Amino acid sequence: MEEKLPYILSIKYFSFFLFDKDHKRLMLMSHNHPDLKKGMSIHQDDSPIMKEAMESGKYIFEQDFASSNYFHGRKNSLLKCGFFISLPLMIENEIIGL
Repeated sequence: MEEKLPYILSIKYFSFFLFDKDHKRLMLMSHNHPDLKKGMSIHQDDSPIMKEAMESGKYIFEQDFASSNYFHGRKNSLLKCGFFISLPLMIENEIIGL
């Protein structure tokens, strides 16, 4: 997946998280970003981008992170390109990850 997904989606970096609904945590399952650590998990409330995508069930696409509503005055080293997209992954109307 690490080799094929960037080509399929025309992106440089990606991260694939599965959602643990009992603990409201997103667990990193696969990625190709040099700054992400294996086994990383994020509480849903710690990422406004991920939380909104999970709650709305809709993708979030921002062309300029620094001018988006998600920017809180500091650079995010994981968003070096300036744009991002967050896609909810669904099975039978239930979001299982991003």
